[in-house]
Amino acid sequence: MSRIAPAWQLFLLGILAGFLIGMSVAATNTAVHAITNVSVSRIICGLLFPFGIAIVMMTGAELFTGNNMIVISVLDRKATVGGMLRNWMYVYLGNMIGGAAMGLLLWSCHLRNVIH
Repeated sequence: MSRIAPAWQLFLLGILAGFLIGMSVAATNTAVHAITNVSVSRIICGLLFPFGIAIVMMTGAELFTGNNMIVISVLDRKATVGGMLRNWMYVYLGNMIGGAAMGLLLWSCHLRNVIH
């Protein structure tokens, strides 16, 4: 049996996921900032970024890309289109705000030159 999460919970978990992915991006960019070899840089990015996804999964945060699978539940008639759109709206807005908050935090810490 599924439950409908309150809007505030979806929104806050969306903010958390956006912030965590922003941290992962910042850590990845910081790690490869001084590397001039593009191939090595891409390999390091590919190895580091998944830790952000893992942290999102471990904390139970809501990431918009994962919530796109709700379409399957709608097709199986286990969820409604309205519920899916409600979920998408709150999580997407939360992800945007969390990512923007991380960007503002990095900007205020004068890490402008580290992020490409």
